[in-house]
Amino acid sequence: AILQVAVTLDYALFLYHRYEEERLTKERDAAMASAIISSFKPISLSSLTTMAGFFALTFGKLTIYSILGWILLRGVFISLIVIIFFFSSLLLLSDKFIAARKHRVIPLGVGSLGRFMGRFSHIFSIIFLIFLAIFYYSYTRAEPVFDINTFLPEDIPSIATLNKANSIFGQTESIIIVAEEDATGFSDTLSTIKNMDGVNTVIHYSTILDPAIPEELIPVSVFDRFRNNGYTFALVDINYKLNEENGKVLRDSIEKTVKEKVDGKAYITGESVLLADISDIAYMDQSKTTRISLLLMLIITGIGFISLSVPLVLVLVIQLAIWANIGYYFLFKIPMPFFIPSILGAIQLGATIDYAVLLTSRYQEERRMGLSRIDASDRSVYWSSYSIITSAGTMILMSLPAAILSNIELVRITMGSLARGGFLSVMMVLFLLPALLVLLDKVFKYSSYKWGGDDKK
Repeated sequence: AILQVAVTLDYALFLYHRYEEERLTKERDAAMASAIISSFKPISLSSLTTMAGFFALTFGKLTIYSILGWILLRGVFISLIVIIFFFSSLLLLSDKFIAARKHRVIPLGVGSLGRFMGRFSHIFSIIFLIFLAIFYYSYTRAEPVFDINTFLPEDIPSIATLNKANSIFGQTESIIIVAEEDATGFSDTLSTIKNMDGVNTVIHYSTILDPAIPEELIPVSVFDRFRNNGYTFALVDINYKLNEENGKVLRDSIEKTVKEKVDGKAYITGESVLLADISDIAYMDQSKTTRISLLLMLIITGIGFISLSVPLVLVLVIQLAIWANIGYYFLFKIPMPFFIPSILGAIQLGATIDYAVLLTSRYQEERRMGLSRIDASDRSVYWSSYSIITSAGTMILMSLPAAILSNIELVRITMGSLARGGFLSVMMVLFLLPALLVLLDKVFKYSSYKWGGDDKK
């Protein structure tokens, strides 16, 4: 609910603010018609890019991505239909009521920022490249954490009991080896594993019973503790933590030994092995969802602007904000849940590229009307900033309560990342994108269809 409101309120804001602008010079019906026509491009592109980001999540192998992606995809589509077909009608019906009760609004404009950015576009473009290098470096150094227990409150009963047990008996992790009961070499394999560095104990009837005792004298219940339905298992306690490099090496050694020495079906499982599998899947999901999301954004914005170069700039600006958001965990040495890169790569890109689309659409509109690059930058930032800041503020304020008040650190980190993502994206769009639009205007003109403007302006 929080995410759907945060990412779709933009469309209503874009339409409303454009209607207010048109209302200054036109009658009510004409103003709404003009507002719908003028805002159709940014609204349609914004909704498509947002849905594309959520759609990219559905390609993740981890179920959490697929479920989240489909829920938000439906939510954005429904919100778009409601805003286009119902919000505009309600706005017209309520025009007199709104006008009669309109108060002075908080000034969220940015004055002549667009003109300032246009005049010093070369300087701000250099700053953009510097930020690009810094944030990309920090992004590549951010290490995800796959042990979710790290982010759970220490005062909940399960974690409190686990911590108390670890303080008394020492912290150990377990690996479970499962094999067919008639598989040969299983006992020898367990003996080899028992002698490995880092292995505390190996619990199986073959390791706890004296080989000199005939099996006929041992109660069947002892064997039944370790076998069922044609399979037997052994519990291996290791002294390393789940995320330690030594633990990863030991798990690989155990898995290799089981595959080489056991003749028959044999598997290893357990929490540490599960986390290793999640790690592999999460990295693949991150790579897959990010590539799909970027590709869809480039295609949608490319078709929307009928341009080869504009999509690259828009996506790169928002991608810079995403790299800064993920790099934040590296710069401030904060543990990062493993799903954060995929969530931000899809949600932040899809939800906040709207700001760049709106600003660029207005810049292109002003250029087509004959304004110079600097004047177009000035007017586009001036008229777009209110919608962009309001939209970003909505996303930030919708996420902050959970980020501040939740007792679960996992929720705080996730919602805090989304709030920070909205802030970083709006900063990049308002303080860097105008300079890039002015500097690359000629590139856009020759790589876009009917970009508009005169090269001499």
